[in-house]
Amino acid sequence: MKGLWVKMTREITRKIRVPEGSTLTERDYQEFLKEAYLLMARHPQYFAPAEDINTVELGHMIPAVPETVLAIYVSINDAVCNKALVTPFLLQHGHNNIFVFDPQVFSGGDDVPAGTVDARQALTGFEPPNNTWARSWTYVMIEDPARGFESLWQEKGVTRALLHTASLILT
Repeated sequence: MKGLWVKMTREITRKIRVPEGSTLTERDYQEFLKEAYLLMARHPQYFAPAEDINTVELGHMIPAVPETVLAIYVSINDAVCNKALVTPFLLQHGHNNIFVFDPQVFSGGDDVPAGTVDARQALTGFEPPNNTWARSWTYVMIEDPARGFESLWQEKGVTRALLHTASLILT
């Protein structure tokens, strides 16, 4: 795959325990884990160079229902909390990283960087993650797929970035 900077080790070194009542085999879980890893690895905010497929966790909400298997990644890279969730549900649904701007530079609403949308308008009930994140800041998400997170870091007034607590769902 072009453009992947992550360590592409796909050898699963951890033991997979098939939950009681699961209709999936160990091989099914391994294949799902590999596919989920590759989906996440397509996005450069995931996986530090030393991380590989073994940093992704597997879970199964209802073992008797194959579609409820989950692959989860949580990490702090470059002082940014990155989270990803891959599941067969919610196809083509996702939340992008949220960037925080000084409200004197971008006041929110329609006054946001090109290719972004105000998170308060896009996500019902959006709140800053905790009290250290000022409510007055302008929170935006990338809306235009041609706009990358790297370019937002170059914008005047950017102060922080986070992944919204709704998690990223890659499918």
